[in-house]
Amino acid sequence: MVILEERMADEFQQMIQSFGFFKPTHAVLSSEATGDIQNGTKIDRAMNAYGQALSVTPVQMFQALTAIGNDGKMSAPHFIKAIEDGEKSELIEPKIIANPVSKATANKVLNYMEAVVEHENGTGTMFAVDGIKIAAKTGTAEYIEDGKYAKNKYIHSVVEIFPSDNPEYALYMTLKNPKLEGKSGSEILAEVTNRIVKDTVANDF
Repeated sequence: MVILEERMADEFQQMIQSFGFFKPTHAVLSSEATGDIQNGTKIDRAMNAYGQALSVTPVQMFQALTAIGNDGKMSAPHFIKAIEDGEKSELIEPKIIANPVSKATANKVLNYMEAVVEHENGTGTMFAVDGIKIAAKTGTAEYIEDGKYAKNKYIHSVVEIFPSDNPEYALYMTLKNPKLEGKSGSEILAEVTNRIVKDTVANDF
């Protein structure tokens, strides 16, 4: 990723911006956080390439994820599915706000995310759920504490799209410095997310 940043510095930075990071999503209150990026130096930009020297919000992550599960078309996040008054119901339709990548690129990334779960050497095999095709990407990040990166403390995360052969749902979960007790961060996350995936599909939320 650092080599990619060196060879395509401007394009890499533009791509990050095209997914809506560091800008308001307008899905929440006007005081919505927008995240931040430090990219003024070559060192900053190299760190950006593997996820450091920047911060994003969970809502921005969801928004970006919609492009991967929707053929490259990114939807604005919203928290209301429908409005009902007892007699009629108004369904809130998704609003496409950008097309940061092509359909081919989005589908290729989705396939890579499926391999994270399905391939024998994938880092996310613990997120497999019988009968449901899942695309996922795990993450481990250092975080700032008292003005510097905390020592041996991490944020463990996962994003999922399911069922990935006909995407309907996205899930994003993080754990900040959990007590691992002999398990990996992904194993602890999977104990929760797998139940969510099963219940969501079973109840057709």
